[in-house]
Parts: sequence; C-alpha cells; structure tokens
Amino acid sequence: MSAPTDQPRVARFRPDIEGLRAVAVLLVLMFHGRLGLDGGFVGVDVFFVVSGFLITSLLVREGRSGSISLAEFWARRVRRLLAASALVVVVTLAASYVMLEPTRLRLLAADAVAAAGFAVNVRFALLQSDYLSGLALPSPLLHYWSLSLEEQFYLVWPLIVASAAKLKRFEAVLGALACVLAAASLSVCYVYTPVAPSFAYFLLPMRAWELLAGAGLALLEGRLVLLPGWFRSLAGWGGLAAILGSAWSFGETTAFPGLAALVPVLGATAVIIAGTGSRTLPARALGWAPLVWLGSRSYSIYLWHWPLIVLSEARFGLLGAAARAGLLVLSVAFSMVSYAYVEQWARRHAWLSARPIRSLLAGASMSLAVLGIGLGLHALSPARAAE
Repeated sequence: MSAPTDQPRVARFRPDIEGLRAVAVLLVLMFHGRLGLDGGFVGVDVFFVVSGFLITSLLVREGRSGSISLAEFWARRVRRLLAASALVVVVTLAASYVMLEPTRLRLLAADAVAAAGFAVNVRFALLQSDYLSGLALPSPLLHYWSLSLEEQFYLVWPLIVASAAKLKRFEAVLGALACVLAAASLSVCYVYTPVAPSFAYFLLPMRAWELLAGAGLALLEGRLVLLPGWFRSLAGWGGLAAILGSAWSFGETTAFPGLAALVPVLGATAVIIAGTGSRTLPARALGWAPLVWLGSRSYSIYLWHWPLIVLSEARFGLLGAAARAGLLVLSVAFSMVSYAYVEQWARRHAWLSARPIRSLLAGASMSLAVLGIGLGLHALSPARAAE
C-alpha cells in the first residue's frame, strides 16, 4: 500500500490526511485479514491519491521558487521509503527460508529480485497474479506491487514537473498535461480491465490516473481554499461514504480497477478537499489523535502485515479469524519498532540528509544488497529441496 509517503517539509501539517491514511490502511488490513470487508483493497487507491497530492504539492511549491531539485526529491524518497522496505524484504526472505517449501522459496527469491529493481508489479502482471481472488498461497511480497508502481511514478512525474516549471504559467500547463495524461490512463485502464485484468491492476499506465487525481488537487489547492465551508464539509462526508461504501460493496466479482476505481478515488479527492483551508467537521474527525498516530505508521504497517499472514498460513495452514486478527495486531507492534528505529532514523539522519548523493548511494546499496540476497536464495533453494 500505498505506499504512503511523507508530508512535504514546507507544507503545513495535515492531520486529516494522516487520518485518511489510517482509514486506508485499516481497509487493507481487513481485506487481507479476510475479516468481512471484501472490497478493502480500495485502500490502496486512497493511498495513490494521497501520494500524488503530497509529492505534487511539494514539487509545485519548489517550482514557484524556481528551485526544483530532483536529486533532493529522490534522496528524500530513498530516506523515507527504502530503508524500511528493504528491511521487510530481508526479514521475509530469512523467515521464508524456514517456513516455505523450496519451490515457493525459489519463486519468492525472484519476487525479491524484482522488488529490488522496483519492477515487481511488472512481474506479477506477467505472471497474471490475481490479487482479488483470495489465493491460499500468494507471494509474501505480493503487496510490494503498489510500492513499485509508486516508485515508477516518482521517477517519471517529477521529471515532467521540473520540465514544466521552466515555462511561464507552468501550473496551468502542468494542470492541462495532468488532465490529458489522467484521461489517457483511465481510458487504457477501462479497456484493459475486462481483457487483461492483471495488466490493468498492476501496471502504472493503467493506474497513473489515480496518482494524477491527487496531483490535480495539489495544482488547484489555491482555489480549493475559496470553496465555502459547507461545501467542503459535504464533500468530506460524501468522500468518506464513497470510500467506505466501495470497501463494503466491492469484492472478487467487481471489475476492478476499471471505472469502479473512480468511486474510492473521487472519494479520496473529496476528503482532501474537505481539509483544504479552514478545518471542516470531517477533517477534524480524521484528525482524531489515534487516527493520526495510526496514519503516521501506515507505511510500516502495510509492509509488515502481509508477510506475517502469508508465511503463517504457509506454515500452519489456513488460520481462523481470531488468529488472523492477532497477526494484524502483531504487524502494528512490528511497525512501531521499524517506524521508530528504521523509518524515522533514516528520514532524519543528519549525514544522509546533508547531501543528496549520500542518500542516493545508500539507496542503491540497499537495493543491491536485497538483489544479492534474492539471487543467493534463488541459487540455494534447489540445495534446500535436496535436504
């Protein structure tokens, strides 16, 4: 899941967005935990909108000052995202060596190699992995598809923004371009969903419109604050209803993403609009302290919860609802540790932050380390099968 991204340093803190992240990750947890919310996968779509909004807000603010630093942007992404994700991959591979049979271990090692190159979503699309089918034995790294997709977006979109920032009235140009790209992406998504659902689900060209929806909000932020409070409040409640309603009513038979994804995406945009400017009642509700706490740790929770469920069921068989719920609680405990000692440590590390090249080299080193471990495990798995 979205993978959730960090709050731009120059923007005012939006507790309602942290609360929206909390809602998104809770939906994903209930879906993956098979706790009666078959459409909880829409939480990932909410994360996409939030990510597009936050990174575009940051880039546009820098563009107004004429100083977009792509190296610094990507360095922040590395510090925020890569240390925690690399840790979870390594821990998952280590646990899988004990808990998985050799054939599945070999497949997982290939997944890890693809994840190290931010291309695991492409691998799952080509393998035609069915994310919505409730497979008993999916990859413990299946959820990394959304992280890879976002990283691909973070590579391409900032280049577009930085290029547009050199033009006069760059925000208008960028807004028009975002609309064109989003329309094209949604059209391709609509066409591919019935004929190649795996491609439609996992690949950036069919999902970019969701991140661009958030980007469009960032470009309109100055105008959104002028909307009357009653309208923004109504939008917020309606947006939450759309998100929760789709999570409740969608399921395995829903043609997704397709046009159905418009419901949670537009819902998320409406919720963000509600918190732009003076705080409305729905924005204050999402700013409730426990939701903000959970939302700030949503990235770590997203990373940990899926391997815990998959590996436990691979080892012990299908678990009951109480056991699955317990694993989700355990993932929150794991996330508290990794958030404090890995995620925040890397994000605030003075030496890494001093120069972008240091973070970029550290990120490359972590990716190479995961790649090496994945290749090594891939080579060792036949030997384990012979034991």
